[in-house]
Amino acid sequence: MLTSVIERTREVGLRKALGATKLSIITHVLHEALFFSLLGSILGTILVLICSNEVVNKILDNTSFHGLQISGISVKAICLSGIITLLVGIISGLYPAVQAANLIPVDAIRET
Repeated sequence: MLTSVIERTREVGLRKALGATKLSIITHVLHEALFFSLLGSILGTILVLICSNEVVNKILDNTSFHGLQISGISVKAICLSGIITLLVGIISGLYPAVQAANLIPVDAIRET
C-alpha cells in the first residue's frame, strides 16, 4: 500500500488541490487496502480448500493411513483468517493513508 500511495502522489495532490479533505483521502486509501486484503483472503481460502483436500489426501493415501480422510477446514478457522487479514489490511493501509492525507498539494503535483 505504501508503494501504491507513493506511485500515485500526483493523483493525491490533484485530489487535495480540488478540495478533497484529509478524511476522504484516508478513507479512499483504507478502502483500497481492505478491498485487496479481502480479495487476497478469499483467493487464499479457496486455494487452501482446494489444496488441502487434494494434497493431504494424496499424502495420506501413500502412508499407512489409507482409510483416513480430511474432513475440511472449520468455518471458525476461515472466519478467523478473514478477520486477521482485514486487520492486517487496516494496519498496513493506515500509515500510507495518513501520509497521503498530509501531503501538500503543490509539492505532490510537482513530484513526478
